[in-house]
Amino acid sequence: MVLCNLYDLLELHEMNPNSENISEIVSNCDYLRLNYISDKSEVVQHGSSTMEYEYGMKIWFNATSDKDSITYSINGNNNIEKESCLMIIVSKIKGFVDYATIHTVSNEGICSCVSATGDKLNGTYLINIAISFIKSIKDKYGIKRIHLRDTASKLCTTRHKIRLSILNTLLYGQTWYGRFGFRPIPEKNDRVKIMDVYNNNINIHKTAKTSDVKKLANYIDDYIKNEKYITVAEHRIIMSVSERTQPVSYFIKKLMDNNCCSFVAYIYEKIFDDLGYVDTAKDHSFYLNI
Repeated sequence: MVLCNLYDLLELHEMNPNSENISEIVSNCDYLRLNYISDKSEVVQHGSSTMEYEYGMKIWFNATSDKDSITYSINGNNNIEKESCLMIIVSKIKGFVDYATIHTVSNEGICSCVSATGDKLNGTYLINIAISFIKSIKDKYGIKRIHLRDTASKLCTTRHKIRLSILNTLLYGQTWYGRFGFRPIPEKNDRVKIMDVYNNNINIHKTAKTSDVKKLANYIDDYIKNEKYITVAEHRIIMSVSERTQPVSYFIKKLMDNNCCSFVAYIYEKIFDDLGYVDTAKDHSFYLNI
């Protein structure tokens, strides 16, 4: 995966507007980032405006623009000084960069984004509105694809963390973004291989049962013996959920629904590997053709 800084590329473009090397560099970029993106004061000084967009309900986008790019964002309490729940970066130079980059999709913690009428926006709505909004401006800016990175994780405790791309593959056969049509960005000339792997993960999910995880009983025993902070309730739930053969997705979901996150964090990658899944999100980069 190749990360490129938009402003470095644009500076090169200004110095050498006819250089073929610039086009080659851009074509190798999987993901764009901006140097100033975390500096709100610098973003504001370039000039900003607010625009209304409707996707089932009215949404307010903050549009921050400079000479070469536009940042569209939905912010907490519709205030540009608040955390962004959704951030989209678009190059204003049509044909220079042919994809938009989604930098942020989040509505957790201190971020609380709402519609114009006060309805809270969840993650599913945010990604759908991002796709819809980018499609509405694709002709204006020559956008052919959407790129993003999937680095989401769930912290169960200070000692147990789950990569959500792997958890969602166990639950649904693909990553969360995959359910919206996003696919892993392949290495050069490797598209067929990565899609074969991706589709094989979906097929594994369709038939995977707990009986296929031959060492599951050992994993359970090891966790119970070695986990210092296991509660009586967690122990009881683990043993109850594990006592019969069932789809792996149901097994994992029931454990998560019953607050056994630490146990899932201990076993989920082991189950993933034992069933023959392949991590298609290890480079974190995904694209969607539009």
